[in-house]
Amino acid sequence: MPFLTLEEDAKIQARISYEDGRAEGRAEGQQRMGALIQRLLADGRTEDLEAAASDPALCSRLCKEYGL
Repeated sequence: MPFLTLEEDAKIQARISYEDGRAEGRAEGQQRMGALIQRLLADGRTEDLEAAASDPALCSRLCKEYGL
C-alpha cells in the first residue's frame, strides 16, 4: 500500500471538507426553501410562491421577510 505525502493527504482532506460543506449547504438550502414554501402557503401567497420559483432575488427577499 503506497503512502501519501503530506501534500497529497492535505489535498484529499481539503477535498473531503469541501464536499462535506457543499452537501451541508444544500441541505440547509432545502430546509430554508421548505420553510418558505410552508409560510407562503399558510399565508395564501401562492402568486409569490410561483414567482419566487423562477426569481432568485424575490426568493431571497421573501426569505428575509420571513426571517429565514
